[in-house]
Amino acid sequence: MKYGVLGLGSIGTRHAQNLVNYGHNVIAFDPCEDRCQNFNQTALEIVSSRASVIDQCEAIIIASPNEFHFEDLKDSIAASRHVFVEKPLATTWKGLNKIQNSIKNSKGWVTVGFNRRFSQLSIKLKECLSPSPVNIVMTMNAGFIPLDSWVHDINSGGGR
Repeated sequence: MKYGVLGLGSIGTRHAQNLVNYGHNVIAFDPCEDRCQNFNQTALEIVSSRASVIDQCEAIIIASPNEFHFEDLKDSIAASRHVFVEKPLATTWKGLNKIQNSIKNSKGWVTVGFNRRFSQLSIKLKECLSPSPVNIVMTMNAGFIPLDSWVHDINSGGGR
């Protein structure tokens, strides 16, 4: 199986490197040339468009900035690819509803990454708060994020 990675930021780089380390054939796209240059010495193939990744791969990892998840996911589903998308699926309710409807007609699987649920902090909170149902809204950060990162931009990352 050929894997594709859309977005080579922090998490996309980790996904791509893990796949390469396990001996998988991996194709990736990121519009930032600097990020792509980090992979010149690896088995990872960098292509010039997101469409190339979707066309050439059976399974896609979407690790692009949040604002691109909807389009990346929509096109991957339309091509009946298996998809792992980092949260969120979409940044609007309208986009989410469109994705939900398109998944019904796809032959591929769609999985959403919620990796923080496995962190020690999340597990300990669940233990402390169980068995009572609780609704808590919180943000967890795995480390310092530079101030010029896209996650701080209100339009692309939601702001922090």
